[in-house]
Amino acid sequence: RAIRDELADHLDARIDDLVAAGRSTADARDRAIAELGDAAAVARRFTHAARSSRRRRFMQFTALGLTAVAALTAGVVTFTPDPVAAPTAIFQPPPASDAGVDVFADDPVEFNRTFTLATFNDLLAHLAARPVVVHWSELADVGVSPDDELDLGVVHLPASTALRLVREELHRRTGATIDWRVEEDVIEVGFRETFDRQHTRLVAYDIRRTIDQVAAREELDALSAADRITDVLHDMVEPDQWRDRGGDVANLQSANGVLLIDAPDRMHERIRWILDVIVESDDADG
Repeated sequence: RAIRDELADHLDARIDDLVAAGRSTADARDRAIAELGDAAAVARRFTHAARSSRRRRFMQFTALGLTAVAALTAGVVTFTPDPVAAPTAIFQPPPASDAGVDVFADDPVEFNRTFTLATFNDLLAHLAARPVVVHWSELADVGVSPDDELDLGVVHLPASTALRLVREELHRRTGATIDWRVEEDVIEVGFRETFDRQHTRLVAYDIRRTIDQVAAREELDALSAADRITDVLHDMVEPDQWRDRGGDVANLQSANGVLLIDAPDRMHERIRWILDVIVESDDADG
């Protein structure tokens, strides 16, 4: 119960922060629940990996701040407490980079109950006071067209919320992640992977201390410890995006205790968090 209460307090605090930043209460609740749900998914994968082999036990320590969320519906969170680990850190995803966060007010907008994707983009262009450029030829590859009809089920809601719902519906229909991104003074619509390839950053991470800690804890040599760390990053940070796993967005190379990672910013946020938690968990044990 103490764990459940602590995470419920965390959810309430996050909602308050988002409302203070200008979001509506309903949108803030949706965003906070989505963030907590993302953390819970990471928790489940860490727990599974920790049980799979003695050689992966150090992953339990990176999961100390996470607990499994069994259901997230309408702002009601049901928790399944972990009998072993108490939460110490929860990953907070960075704000979304799409146009819905950056250029739309949270005032409710009136939508027709049923509308086409082209009409929706025209409305976004009007609200944002900037043109919307849609890469229709690219989206046609997954069957998305300007005449696709959408039904949000409601007629009054903030544009940013409508944008999120449309994106989720398109993902449900096609399996593709379609983003609305602000590029200079234009809103572009296309596949997330296309935007990602245009906006990656090469970052060097010094993991020599982390290697030493994992090697000591797991009784591994330095090379095996480095491999263990890269395995965790591959498994926990968008596994299908890494080039050595069949993706075409992110690349990772290791040399002399340094990780060189070329990836989008949202992946770097999670990479930094995981590496920090591994180090902090070892410091706490010490």
